[in-house]
Amino acid sequence: MKRRLKSFVLSMTLIFTLVFSTLNIPVMAGEQHSIDITGSTGNGIFGCSLKVKTMEQLKKIKEIKVNGESFTKVSNKSDLKSGKKYMLSEIDPDIFLSAVKNNDKIEITTDTEKVTVTVKNANAFGNMHDSKSIVYSKLDAGGGGNVTPPKPNAGNENTPDLEIASSALNFSYHQLILNFKKPGMAEKIKEVKVNGENYTKKDSPLTPGDGFGKFFYIDSANNKIYLTNTGISNGSRVELITDKGTTSFTAQHMGLLGSSGNNYKDVKFEPKNGGNDFSIKVFKKNENGKGLAGAEFDVVKNASGDVVGKITTDADGNGHVANLAKDNYTLRETKAPRGYVKSEQGIEVKKSDFKDATKEAFKEVENKKEKTSISGDKKWNDGDNQDGIRPDEVEVKLLANGAPIQNQTLKPDPTGKWSYKFDDLDKYDNDGNLINYTVEEDEIQGYTASYEKTATGYDIINEHKPETVDVKGDKKWLDDNDKDKKRPDEITVGLYVDNTKIKETKATKANNWEFKFENLPKYKKGKKIEYTVKEEPVEGYTSSIKKVSDNVYQIVNTITGKVSIPVNKTWIGPKGEKAVVKLFANGVEKEKAELTAGNNWSHTFANLDKYDDQGKKIAYTLKEEPVQNYDSEITGSAESGFTVKNTNNEKIKIPVEKTWVGPKLEKVRVNLLADGVVKEHAELSEANGWKHEFKGLPKYKPDGSKIEYKIQEIDEPNYDSEITGNAEDGFKIKNTNNEKINVPVEKKWIGKEADLVKVNLLADGKDTGKSVTLDKTSQWKGEFKNLPKYDDKDGHEIAYTVKENKIEGYVSNVSGNAKDGFVITNTITGKTSVSVEKRWVGNPAKSVTVNLLADGKMVDSKKITKDDGWKCTFENLDKYKDGKEIRYEITEDEVAGYTASIKGDAESGFVITNTQDTPKKPKKPNDPPKTGDDSGAGVYGSLMGLALVGIFSARYVNKRRKEM
Repeated sequence: MKRRLKSFVLSMTLIFTLVFSTLNIPVMAGEQHSIDITGSTGNGIFGCSLKVKTMEQLKKIKEIKVNGESFTKVSNKSDLKSGKKYMLSEIDPDIFLSAVKNNDKIEITTDTEKVTVTVKNANAFGNMHDSKSIVYSKLDAGGGGNVTPPKPNAGNENTPDLEIASSALNFSYHQLILNFKKPGMAEKIKEVKVNGENYTKKDSPLTPGDGFGKFFYIDSANNKIYLTNTGISNGSRVELITDKGTTSFTAQHMGLLGSSGNNYKDVKFEPKNGGNDFSIKVFKKNENGKGLAGAEFDVVKNASGDVVGKITTDADGNGHVANLAKDNYTLRETKAPRGYVKSEQGIEVKKSDFKDATKEAFKEVENKKEKTSISGDKKWNDGDNQDGIRPDEVEVKLLANGAPIQNQTLKPDPTGKWSYKFDDLDKYDNDGNLINYTVEEDEIQGYTASYEKTATGYDIINEHKPETVDVKGDKKWLDDNDKDKKRPDEITVGLYVDNTKIKETKATKANNWEFKFENLPKYKKGKKIEYTVKEEPVEGYTSSIKKVSDNVYQIVNTITGKVSIPVNKTWIGPKGEKAVVKLFANGVEKEKAELTAGNNWSHTFANLDKYDDQGKKIAYTLKEEPVQNYDSEITGSAESGFTVKNTNNEKIKIPVEKTWVGPKLEKVRVNLLADGVVKEHAELSEANGWKHEFKGLPKYKPDGSKIEYKIQEIDEPNYDSEITGNAEDGFKIKNTNNEKINVPVEKKWIGKEADLVKVNLLADGKDTGKSVTLDKTSQWKGEFKNLPKYDDKDGHEIAYTVKENKIEGYVSNVSGNAKDGFVITNTITGKTSVSVEKRWVGNPAKSVTVNLLADGKMVDSKKITKDDGWKCTFENLDKYKDGKEIRYEITEDEVAGYTASIKGDAESGFVITNTQDTPKKPKKPNDPPKTGDDSGAGVYGSLMGLALVGIFSARYVNKRRKEM
């Protein structure tokens, strides 16, 4: 046995090792946080920020508070400016917050943890927090307070002597491992309980095989405790008991997919307060005071809500729990003794219930026996008491484990339902065994009983097979052996009781028209039933039924019927006043009728015998008395009705005339269409005056409808065709030339160009409303496109011209035509005047003549005198020639004894200054001739004078050139 157990343990160890190696679940792990703060940045444009490790961590954030005040989550960073907002980035693991201050505490909450960051430097460009200031606080499963054990306080008996530092799971060994903060703590543990159940202490390390039991081992050297976690699941309450008191916690993250590092929450310490040496005793009894075994209770400490112990009653109904502090407790029954009802009401144990002498509290708890009931229905399978033998009442017995204990008389209730019920029955006997209840009824003559188990007891079924009869018959036809093929393949026969149909069946040709109703109840409530049959009506037949014998019938069908023969009259062409038709039966005239517009040209020969006295079908035919000028055609039959068609052979003629808007073609071809199909064609030309007449055309189609005639012209290029009129009045075809042209226009300038010009299009001298704008960008070109070449009213060719909007300072000239294009030449224009002022240096002459030169050619002269104030003006002068500005200059006829200089220009005016020449001194006749050196000096003086004259003359000429 030991060898097999060892083999099993080794196999399970190997399986768990392989599974958890495959799942890559760590055996031991350090403490992990739901979020890790890796950096921060101080206040900026939008606020500050914190960075966490990953985007997965960022998504865990549920709430953010600053100094305990909740911040609102937003999606736009600009919203942070309004304060008390935060945003989670969708790109990087960043938290953005509204601006904070130094010493603010930022609280970030996830489902399992609260992280508090203290702001050190709110405006830092780098980290605004000190990483040492970060506080990680675990939350309980409900998101409650921190899992922080009370701080030790030396000398205080309420201070815990155990402080858990961390935890781990060893899945292969099924172990929960606890590490303690201070040396020597683990060895203080004397006792371990899980959900109030004691674990067994082992003196050696736990083995994989121990993982299936409930053990613990103290590793004093490493300050650890190892517990088998078979009985520890999420929510289990684990108690570590020392001499000083009990340190307890709630287990979490356990099970196959648990994780190491945080397997405890809601850590509490409860001191012994002088010793946990109180106990609670329970006596469990029934209504008769007998002790009951097997009752189980949880002992719940009211102050903490923890289960601190369990009680199970023994064979005498006694149970107790020890090692309790004197406190308030509640006993909650978790399991009742077999056969008894569990108490749902907790039993309160108060501090005052504990007796100081015995240190015991005593409670009596009474359980009542569990009750049940047996019920069922009584069902009759007897055709609703068809034969009338059902009794008025029956006797039912209740048996407990096969022994009868009660009787009950059953009768139907007002609705006719039979049922029974035995109440307040013990579910279990005194030994706790389930009682087997059954029912039986006294035998009922003519019935057999059976019992069907249900959820509440048994249904009793009584069966009786009633007596039955058969009803049958056949079908006979009187229809000349179905000569008319009118007989159906089947008929429906109904079975009736008291004129109420209860069934139906078919009689068919295949079964020789026989029918039968089988296994019909013979009685109803003990009275014999009278059955009859009826046939569903068969069209064209009368039916009669005779009773052959008891429940045997024969149905006879006789063919019958009348016929009506409708006659309709149709006309092709004008209708006549009347028409007379005659009806013949088997070739003998039987009736005649007159058809007119008053009876809508129709008549029905009604109520005619369809068959003769031999049962043969009568042959009906129709004839019409002749109608003058009409052909008569009779179609149809007596079954479908007759149609008499009279066709008029009237003929018509259709004239066609052609008109033109625009130049005429030599000829055109037109088709005559009859109901869309080309019937004839004709050629129109100048020779036949553009006219034709289609003659001898039928007015109606063979079906009597009027023929729709239309004219179709073969399409000609550059012409739109419009056809008006109708076949009665004739058709007119109007062809309008639709040729289109484009008229180009170009702008030329003589002189300076304007910015733009607008050119308007005229048709036959009238403004069309069309215009183009020409400018330098369009290279001073444009085009009027898609213009009709001919007038759509009288067809004359439209004379297109162009006209531009007037431009001040320019003369416009239009050349060209619509075909080759128009050229608009704009020549710049303008007038000017040139003023002249005469000035004298010296004595003025009587007058001077001033000449005006245009581009170097003299064009005018004026004489200036003292009377003119020595001024004159050349007026009304052309400013431009061929678009270029004319260069005007002034010259003066030479005035003897004066040197003239001209300054100014045509725009500002010219000033002519005449300077009187200085006269030469005459030689003295008495001077003796000079000789020697003096004669040489004279020669040099003469040469010097000539040189000066030459210099001044050259300067004057150059100056005149410049002024010109």
